[in-house]
Amino acid sequence: PARVEVKVAFNPPRPSPEQQAKDIRNRLAKLLAANHMSQPVVNMEGDTVVLSGAAASENERDGISMLLAIEPGVRNVRNEMTIGEPAEAAANDPAPN
Repeated sequence: PARVEVKVAFNPPRPSPEQQAKDIRNRLAKLLAANHMSQPVVNMEGDTVVLSGAAASENERDGISMLLAIEPGVRNVRNEMTIGEPAEAAANDPAPN
């Protein structure tokens, strides 16, 4: 058997950071909604995804990070999500008597 080295003679076009963030948000939103999971706020800083918002549990928070780590064009994930219900949900719940 012969070994053959293949080199790509061009650089494929990369989407803009804004377009990449939008695509990631759309894919993630569909997946998380289908599994009844929390929806984080997703921002891009270069090739790093920055997550914020609230997750229902540590497992959910870690799972969302892992999903984003395998996205094309993502080199790092910085997860700043907190554990617990989002501020909007807490504000909409009636106060206990």
